[in-house]
Amino acid sequence: MILTRKAPTNVDVVVLALAQLGGATKKTHSEDIAAKAFEIAPDKFGWRLSRYRNRNWPDKELVRAALVNAQTKEYGALVSGAYNTDLSKDGWSLTAAGSAWVMANEQRIGAGLATNQAKIPKQEAVRFCKRLKGDPLFKQFLDEGNLDAATQYQFTDLLECSPDAPKEIIQTKFDRLLATAHVVRDQEVLAFLEGCRSRFSDLPSLPAEIDESLREAE
Repeated sequence: MILTRKAPTNVDVVVLALAQLGGATKKTHSEDIAAKAFEIAPDKFGWRLSRYRNRNWPDKELVRAALVNAQTKEYGALVSGAYNTDLSKDGWSLTAAGSAWVMANEQRIGAGLATNQAKIPKQEAVRFCKRLKGDPLFKQFLDEGNLDAATQYQFTDLLECSPDAPKEIIQTKFDRLLATAHVVRDQEVLAFLEGCRSRFSDLPSLPAEIDESLREAE
């Protein structure tokens, strides 16, 4: 079960913060997320003692705990990554489920907090759509209305990885494409990627609660 509440929670804020930092397309450091979460909701993520609150220090532990919760199945597996003091091992990304969840819930969160919508730069969005729509597999999808004849080789070419890449790599690359597509909100690209997921059915699906809330948001 995914925990959904009307009032913004710590998980709501950190997932939105990650989205606003471009977490659908890149890994983002925990400290950057902490700073953004504090910017969005200083009352939630500031230090508690009065002598420190006016110094505007974000509480990294609260953010770390919220990110760990957001990673669990109970909250919908909205993010992936880890906190680590070694910056080379530290970082978080939105999953496809997380990106869809942000699209479905950002207005609710924004109603309780003064926030901006998650987005990516316009040029990056145009470049993303142009790359996918220029792929032979996308053209096949438009021409035939399905991907029944698509091969694993075409699919891995789309993902820019080897056909014999580990399943985890293929899933991660597809998840990143789908997460970005939900932020860009191009319906043709979303339909195409859903077609890919249907054709290559071993890919993970969005949790039903998130999929339904996304349809309602549209």
